Amino acid sequence: MKTEFKKNVMTLLSGNLIAQMVSFATIPIISRIYSQEAFGEYNILISTAVIVSQFGTLGLNSAIMLPKDDSKARNIFQTTFLIHLIILSTLLGVALCSAFFIKIAQTKISYSMSCFIIYIFAVLNNLSGLLSIYMNRAKAYKVMFWNAVIGQISTLGVTIPLGLIGLGSKGFIIGGIISLIAVNLQMLYRLNPFIEFINFQEIRYIITNYKNMIKYQFSANIISTFCVQLPNQLISVSFGNVALGGYAMCQRLLGAPISLVAAPINAVYFQTASEYHRESNDLGIFTYILVRNIMLIGFIPLIALMVFARPIFTFVLGNKWREAGLFASVLALQYLFMFCNNCTSYCRVAIEKPHINTVLAFIQILFIVTSMSIGIYCYKTLYSTIIAFAIGNTFYQIIDLGINFYLMRTSFIRFIVFISIYIFSALFLVGGLRLLFQ
Repeated sequence: MKTEFKKNVMTLLSGNLIAQMVSFATIPIISRIYSQEAFGEYNILISTAVIVSQFGTLGLNSAIMLPKDDSKARNIFQTTFLIHLIILSTLLGVALCSAFFIKIAQTKISYSMSCFIIYIFAVLNNLSGLLSIYMNRAKAYKVMFWNAVIGQISTLGVTIPLGLIGLGSKGFIIGGIISLIAVNLQMLYRLNPFIEFINFQEIRYIITNYKNMIKYQFSANIISTFCVQLPNQLISVSFGNVALGGYAMCQRLLGAPISLVAAPINAVYFQTASEYHRESNDLGIFTYILVRNIMLIGFIPLIALMVFARPIFTFVLGNKWREAGLFASVLALQYLFMFCNNCTSYCRVAIEKPHINTVLAFIQILFIVTSMSIGIYCYKTLYSTIIAFAIGNTFYQIIDLGINFYLMRTSFIRFIVFISIYIFSALFLVGGLRLLFQ
C-alpha cells in the first residue's frame, strides 16, 4: 500500500513540478509586467468566486469517492454538477438585482462584468474540482499528471502577451478562464462522466442517501473556504486593492507548493485513507508519518524564508515587491502547517466524521476574525495585521491537525511533542540567524 501511495504521488507530483518550474521561471516576468493593483483586483475577483462556488455543490463533491459502484459515483458527479449550475445561476441573478444595495466585489471593472467573471470562474472551477475527484476515484493519475502542466502553460501563454499590451487585471482573468477550460477539456476527453445522463429519481435518491454530507460537509466547506479567503476580503476593504496586491503575490508564491505539491498528495491520500478505513488499518500512524516527513523536509526552506524572504523577493521580483517579502517571512510557518493540513484535508471525511469539520470551521473563523481585527483596529497597519493573522492561524492549523490524531486515537501525543520541539527549534534558529546577519 505504501509503495503504491508513493508511486501515485510521484506521478502527480512530477506533473506539478514541471508546472511549478515553468511558473517560477516566469514569475520575474509577470511581476514586472503587472502592477500590485492588477494582482489585487484579480485576487479579489477570484477570492469572491471561490467563496461563491462553494454554495453550488451542497458538499456532495466529497461523496463521489465513497460508493463502491462506479455508476453510482457517476450519478453523484452529475447530480452535484446540475445542482451547482442551478444554484450559481440563481446567485448570479440575485447579485445583479441587488447591485443598488450591496456589491460583492469592488474593482475598476464594471460591476455587472465583475459578476459575470465571478460566475464563469466559479462554474469552471467547480467543474475542475469535480472532475479531479472523479479522476482520482478512477486512479487516472496520468490524466491528472497533465492538469498542472496544461493549466500552467495555458495561463502563461495568455497572461504574458495580454500583460505586455497593457490589459492589467483583465489579462489575469482571461488567462485564468482559458486555463480552466483547457484543463477541463483534457479530463473530459480522457474520462467523460457524462456518457449516460441521470434521471430525476436517481437525483432524489442521492440527495436523500447523502443527506449527512449536505448537512455537515456543505456548511463545513463553505465556512472553510470563507476562512481561507477572508483575509483577502478584509485586506481589500481595510487597506485597498493595491495593498492586497502585495499580499496576493506572497500568497501566490507561498501557496504554490500547496496547489502544486500538496494537492497531488491530498488526492492520493484521500483514496488511500478511504481504503485504510474500509479495511480497518491504522490510518493514524500512516498520517503521522506523512505529516512528520513533510515537516522535516520543509525545515530548511522554512528557516531560509523566515530569515531571507525580503531580499529574495526584492531580487527575484523587483523593488516594488519588497514588502511582499516581508509578509512572506511572517507567514512562512503558517503556510507550512497549511501545507500539512491540505495534504490530509480529507482525513475526517475518510473516517466518516464530517460533522467535526463544521465545528472546526467555526473555530477557524473565530481565530481569523479575532486576530485580523486586532491588527486592523488596534495597530491599524497592514504589516501588524498580517503578524496577528499569522499567529492566530498558525495556532488554528495546529489544532486542526491535532484533532485528526485525537479522532483516530493514535499518535496524538507524539504529534504534540514533535510539533512543540519543531516550533521551538525553528524560532530559536531564526532568532539566532537574524542577529547574525543584522
